[in-house]
Amino acid sequence: AGSWCVKEHRCVAGTTRCVSEIAKVNHENFTQCPQMIPKYITPMTTGSVQNIKVSLVNSALLEHTSLQCDIGDQSYEAQRLNRSTVQCVGVGLSTSNRSQLFEIHLRLSGEREK
Repeated sequence: AGSWCVKEHRCVAGTTRCVSEIAKVNHENFTQCPQMIPKYITPMTTGSVQNIKVSLVNSALLEHTSLQCDIGDQSYEAQRLNRSTVQCVGVGLSTSNRSQLFEIHLRLSGEREK
């Protein structure tokens, strides 16, 4: 069974992996942990920027946290539009490979990639 570790802001495989016994919320399985619906975007015309909407599920646990969007090797501000949608702001991606797709990743603002 998966658990949401509130103190660490992440899903853990078991309750013993959470730093604080008090700071965890047990769930039936990992589907209860916050998740982003996978999204890929194509490159844009050089110099153009756009805002990209990303859908979330089970995101109530992240409601008061700041998120950022990581796309390719760039990071962008993530603004909450509502409980289940964030918007990656000012995204501008270009590449010489027009068929390349960029996957969007969300993470806590200020957190380093693990």
